Amino acid sequence: MLHRRPLLLTEQPPVQRTFENNKYVTAGDDMNKPPASIATITYKSATGRSAEIYKGIVPDFAEDALEHLYSNIYCTLKRWQLYDRLEDINTYVVKFEDQILAILLYRLKNRTAYVLNQQVTLAEQYIAEFCSSIFSTHHEVVNIKFYALDMPTLTEDFRYSHQELTSLRENVITLPKSEDELIKRMSAQVRKKTISAMKKFKRDNPNFQLEILTCDEITEGAVRSVAALAEKRMLSKRKSSYINDADVEKLTALAHKYGYITSIKVNGEICAANLSFRVGKRAFSEIVAHDPAFDAYSLGNQVQIISISHSIVMGAEEYWMRSGSESHKSQFLATERPLNSITVYASRKAAVYCWREYTTTSFEQLQRSIKHRLIKRSHGTSKISMKIRWVFDITRKARTLR
Repeated sequence: MLHRRPLLLTEQPPVQRTFENNKYVTAGDDMNKPPASIATITYKSATGRSAEIYKGIVPDFAEDALEHLYSNIYCTLKRWQLYDRLEDINTYVVKFEDQILAILLYRLKNRTAYVLNQQVTLAEQYIAEFCSSIFSTHHEVVNIKFYALDMPTLTEDFRYSHQELTSLRENVITLPKSEDELIKRMSAQVRKKTISAMKKFKRDNPNFQLEILTCDEITEGAVRSVAALAEKRMLSKRKSSYINDADVEKLTALAHKYGYITSIKVNGEICAANLSFRVGKRAFSEIVAHDPAFDAYSLGNQVQIISISHSIVMGAEEYWMRSGSESHKSQFLATERPLNSITVYASRKAAVYCWREYTTTSFEQLQRSIKHRLIKRSHGTSKISMKIRWVFDITRKARTLR
């Protein structure tokens, strides 16, 4: 649906953030010296909030600011360097006095501004101000694209015409304060099954070892071992591996700064492992796999719980388990969190100008909504639910045979 509402922008005093050892609030810091390429937009507000656009560059303070503000592995300079590129990137910074309130990186292409920040929460007022700044600074831009934001639907007061599309559905655990509390919150059935499987595994493999590697302790060989387990697991399901050599190199580089690997070994060989990343108060599961030879012990679940427990020890408040397999991940207390992509148009005329894109987005949203409802319905026990599951199973098998 195309939204269009007038906006009376009422500035509210922003919440001040004080970062520990925050190098960019120190007097004389380089952040307070605007480079020659900066375009500064100061909003007329009693709050004193201002916005700055660094054209074609990513300032040095951006890396730490992104981590502190958003605590998300998908919104770090390191990951963008590995999986994207930082050429032709502009940086938008919102400040209140010396405090950074928001920072967005974006790239201009074919009259569109693509925002790199993803899977993060942005206040609606910052989105509105960002769009106003971009449309007034880059007159050729007709729309702005945000991908997979962790925030509610925009309100009717949002100024610009826009479309929203649920592009991802993450499974997120809100972590308790301790491992014991995590186990207690699980259902009695899951708890009993988990404890029984671990006791059986320890009895049959008394020489097992639990190993945890963090950051610089993680070698490329360790990441390859986790990837090899994932490949073995996929082959047992008659599926091809989704991790190649280039992926291993990138994951290793990312793990050196943010990663940790929890693994279970038998006779010195890894039989289950989980590669995760932690940024601020959040942890993110990247690869979890186990040797199919140990299926009887539910080792995949065991190593997953170990990884979640370690994230609690490190002070994480959320654990992200990626999308898919909602019913399986819910046993670890994960709940589904929809992430919405937003396309904002400079005007109604701009929306008409982009009519092909608008039509495609509308159809895709309808298609995804129907698919999601069918998946939810397939989890039931009725005849219709069983028929839906049968169709999904046939579709998966057809894909496997290709």
